[in-house]
Amino acid sequence: MLHLQEQHARYIEEKRDNDRKGQQQQQLVLQLEKLKHDYCLNLERIHALDKEIETLKPELQASLAAQIYYYYGLLKTGEETRNVGLSWVVKAILYLEGKSPSVLKYPKFVDCDEAQTINKVHKYISTSSR
Repeated sequence: MLHLQEQHARYIEEKRDNDRKGQQQQQLVLQLEKLKHDYCLNLERIHALDKEIETLKPELQASLAAQIYYYYGLLKTGEETRNVGLSWVVKAILYLEGKSPSVLKYPKFVDCDEAQTINKVHKYISTSSR
């Protein structure tokens, strides 16, 4: 009789283990389904954002080109609109274009050496602040 009780107890324990494993498996399946759903939603968002980026990219490039054109116009004419010299215009061009303006783009009253010095100073400042 004791042997039968031990077998019954082992059977009950195995059944509980199997039930627990089955529940864990169901939970994992549900988690997997949720992750798949989230993945699909994220893919849709990514595609929508990629589309929006492609739509806005030409507008951004046009705006950037207009800004650069405006700053080069200020530089060439020597107009100073902030009462701090042409330095801020050079800084803006360097920031937008990633390079210093050509010496030829400076107004006539700034000689070649002055223009090169301004460019060197701003290039040094921009690289040391990164």
